[in-house]
Amino acid sequence: MTPEMPTAKFKCNLHRTGVFLPETIRLLIIYPAVGSYEKLREKVIKENILAKMSSQTTIGMLRAFRQRFFMTLALLPPVDLLAKAINSALPEIAQKQILFPYYLLSDSLVENVYRNLVLTRLDEGILTFSRDDVVDYLEHLSFEHPELKGWARYTRMRWARGMLSLLRNFDLLEKAPSTRLIKLYLRRETFAFYWLWLRQNNYSVKEATEHELWSLLQVSTPRIKELLFEGQKEGWWNYLESGQISEFNPVYASVEEWLQHVFG
Repeated sequence: MTPEMPTAKFKCNLHRTGVFLPETIRLLIIYPAVGSYEKLREKVIKENILAKMSSQTTIGMLRAFRQRFFMTLALLPPVDLLAKAINSALPEIAQKQILFPYYLLSDSLVENVYRNLVLTRLDEGILTFSRDDVVDYLEHLSFEHPELKGWARYTRMRWARGMLSLLRNFDLLEKAPSTRLIKLYLRRETFAFYWLWLRQNNYSVKEATEHELWSLLQVSTPRIKELLFEGQKEGWWNYLESGQISEFNPVYASVEEWLQHVFG
C-alpha cells in the first residue's frame, strides 16, 4: 500500500477529543435554542448540561464539537440545518449516518485512514480491521508525513483504538473483541437529506450523482438510482429516467420543508 502525498498536516486529534456521539447529539438538540457556538458553550458550561465531573472534559467535548460542525466544510450542510435534522423524527440510524461525514471531513487523518484503509479493504473483500492494521498504516504514512514520525508507538496505538471506536459508534465495526467490518447500508432518509441539500445548492442530477460524498457513505451509482426511485415511492420527489436522460423534480421547496412535513 502506497501512502498518499501529503496534502494536509495530520494532527493527533481523535484520541484527544474522542467520539462522544451521545453528547454530540445532545448538543445539536440544544443548539437551535441558542443559535451560536459561543452561546452554546456558555450554556453548557454554566448549567453542566453534559453532566461531566471535570470541566476539562466538557471543554474538550465542546472543542471537538466546534471542530466537527463549525469549521468550514463546503461539502456538508451547515450546522443549523444539521441541528434541524437531529431535532426531527428521523430514525436514529439515519441521524447517525447523517453525522458520520462530519466526523470524517473534520479530521484529515481520520478521512485518510477511512478512505485508504477501510474502504479499500471493503472493496477487496477483506473484512477484518484491527488496531494493529491501523498502527501499521500510520507507520506507512509517516514516510510521506513527517509529523507522524514523532508519534510514539503508544500514541499510535491510542489513536488506532480511537479509530476503531469511531467505526463501532457508527455501526461499521462489530463490537469488541470482533474486528469484522460492517458495510454501510445507507438509509433512504439519509440519502434524501444530502440529495435534497445538493439539489437545493444547484447541483444538477449528474453533478449530485457524482458527488464525492457518496463514496464516504459507500453508495454506488446503481444504488443512488435505487434510492431515487425509493424516494419517489415515498412521495418526497418525482424522478424519471429514460436512457441517458433523467429528470428530478422536488416536491418540497427545501430540505427544511421536507424535514418539517415528513418528520416534523
